[in-house]
Amino acid sequence: PDWFNEAARLMDMAFERYEAVTMLTAGEIVAEIPVEHTDGAAVDAVLASDLTGVMPKGTLPQVELELPDVLDAPVAAGQVIGKARLTANGVTIAEADVLAGQDVSRDDFPARWLMYWRNWLGTPHT
Repeated sequence: PDWFNEAARLMDMAFERYEAVTMLTAGEIVAEIPVEHTDGAAVDAVLASDLTGVMPKGTLPQVELELPDVLDAPVAAGQVIGKARLTANGVTIAEADVLAGQDVSRDDFPARWLMYWRNWLGTPHT
């Protein structure tokens, strides 16, 4: 067999039938999630990497987000808080982490008491 022509034929067929789809890009904010034990703060849910996949042409891709309804403080920027999935016909094509977009510190009585105590003792905040 003519391997080169056969490979070229298969590649042409793949490019005719499939396409690359990017639904969301890295750094894109996909949601805002409230944070408990704060003064009403919320965190931006940010996509860690592009949500890109290859699927048959004409397929309707969907994005599924797996995120909590609320987060518990403290929250660190860059902390993984969920997942985003690119799906087609119920099949997961690609997956990306969703990260907290900013730091949110705890702001309730125990946290404030500890802060005042550390200030009084002169110890650093952690």
